[in-house]
Amino acid sequence: MVQFLNHKDICDYVCIIGGANIDIIGKSYNSLVAATSNPGEVQLSLGGVGRNVAHNLCNLGVHSHLITAMGKDLYGAKLLTECKEIGIGIDHSLILEGSNTGLYLAVLDDRGEMVTAIAQMDIFDKIDRGFLKSNKHFLQEARVIVVDTNISKDAIAYVTEFAKEQNISLFLDTVSAVKAEKVKDYIGLFHTIKPNLLELELLTDKKISSEEDIKVAAEMLLKKGVKEVVVSLGRDGAFYHDGSYYGRVKGFDVEVKNTTGAGDAFVAGLVYGTLQEKSLKEKVILALGCGALTVGTYETVNHKLSIDGLLELVASY
Repeated sequence: MVQFLNHKDICDYVCIIGGANIDIIGKSYNSLVAATSNPGEVQLSLGGVGRNVAHNLCNLGVHSHLITAMGKDLYGAKLLTECKEIGIGIDHSLILEGSNTGLYLAVLDDRGEMVTAIAQMDIFDKIDRGFLKSNKHFLQEARVIVVDTNISKDAIAYVTEFAKEQNISLFLDTVSAVKAEKVKDYIGLFHTIKPNLLELELLTDKKISSEEDIKVAAEMLLKKGVKEVVVSLGRDGAFYHDGSYYGRVKGFDVEVKNTTGAGDAFVAGLVYGTLQEKSLKEKVILALGCGALTVGTYETVNHKLSIDGLLELVASY
């Protein structure tokens, strides 16, 4: 049994650079029927990969600052107000007149699995190299920087260069296979990455059809300079490799209500485990615990996620 009971207070802050938007999530009561209206429920909540990671970290007692972009509109005002109420530092973000705040529209089937989604994320292109350079003094004091691929390729290039120069651990949330294309040229500069199988294939140009293939692909990324590769396997848990140790950790057996946001909670768990100076396997178990506590609710972020709740869940692993 892995021991997780020794929690230490975290004084350092984590900086997250990425998306913050409004999520509109529709879940069908029954099996989805295409090209017609399906009875179900629709919920509106705060979302965005970067914002979700920051929110989860705040719930775990980590000082979190978000660098994002939002419009000077109704949705932007909601994001700004509620992020401050949660405790997410947001003073270094862009508030833009005449731009639309990001929106994410997802349709879930009766099992809570996403069927399709539409993302309005153009505003994040405004987070460019010049803007991040203007925040470099703030960035250089971060214990960890987390990047999601909603921001531009040029911004990602700057952050990877900056983190290497400052010797700051840089984490990557790949977001999607399409957006992960942006990081291929800089992948070796990340400390920890969390792709799923599709994203792993894209990052390595290797077809994945077995666990041995996952191991080989992870080793390809390690050879490029990545320190920790954690591959999300959905219901099957996660595979991890750091060059010395590797293996697969099974997922927790929970009722799935909504998978949206589970990956963001997973990344937050990895960061939390890093700040707690856990081994990679321990970090992955913590990350899976965060994901399990998230998919068990209809919310993108489980507002009841806490250190005590997480440690209670993983203590039985």
